[in-house]
Amino acid sequence: GYCWYGNLSTNGAIYGALYNWYAVNTNNLCPSGWHIPTDAEWQTLIDHLGGSSVAGNKLKEAGTSHWVMNPNATNESGFTGLPGGQRGAYGVFDLLKGSGGFWSST
Repeated sequence: GYCWYGNLSTNGAIYGALYNWYAVNTNNLCPSGWHIPTDAEWQTLIDHLGGSSVAGNKLKEAGTSHWVMNPNATNESGFTGLPGGQRGAYGVFDLLKGSGGFWSST
């Protein structure tokens, strides 16, 4: 249920894995004591960071070491979100260094 962007382990070392819904839905993806957040938990985080218009920039790694464009990122949260891209339903990789997505359990 996962792969590295472009099937290259070097991308995995930087950006982490790209997981499919099957892997997320098994409830075995996280270490003991952790879980995939729900939509409500993501919303709590967004609200805590000041709302949807600013939360993303507070979660993203600042600078352009890994991002193509990243003018307003501050990483104020310390989360250091990276743009690991995505792999679509037909196996096509897209958006490395441009976008990062995170699953919700709901």
